[in-house]
Amino acid sequence: MNDNRSLRWGVYLIMAAGAMAIASGLSMLARFFTQAGYESGVDALGGVTSQQLAQTNPAMLSYITHLHVNVAGLSIALGLAVIALAWYGIKNGHRWAWTTAILLPAVYLTHSVPVHLTADFAYDATVHLGPIVIVVLTLAAGALLAHRGLQKHARRTPA
Repeated sequence: MNDNRSLRWGVYLIMAAGAMAIASGLSMLARFFTQAGYESGVDALGGVTSQQLAQTNPAMLSYITHLHVNVAGLSIALGLAVIALAWYGIKNGHRWAWTTAILLPAVYLTHSVPVHLTADFAYDATVHLGPIVIVVLTLAAGALLAHRGLQKHARRTPA
């Protein structure tokens, strides 16, 4: 990888995207352990703030928090997997690792982003979805660079 700048920078960017996914998950965890409520960028659901929901239906707020903590854990796990695939697989020229590192976030995003387009609640799109847009752009740039680097690697490696 030392002489393959595209592969090296692709791996670094993919790892950065993984680190951002971890940071997003940790941020969600910190938010829910320090303040009960909804996700960042969501002030109320159906006109009900999290404080009002805690008074009228604490079980519902507990359930929402439970889901958010689980999503945070999945985001952290996804980030760790992407970093490991980049460092131990893509860096060494393994195309299967590149494919897996791209497919894992793609599956996650194809399920989580579209639901926001049909959401029946108000949210601040910049705060709520902005970080994932940065992760996607970083991952895409890394994927393209790494792909180019993998092609160079394959041409230099005898079969």
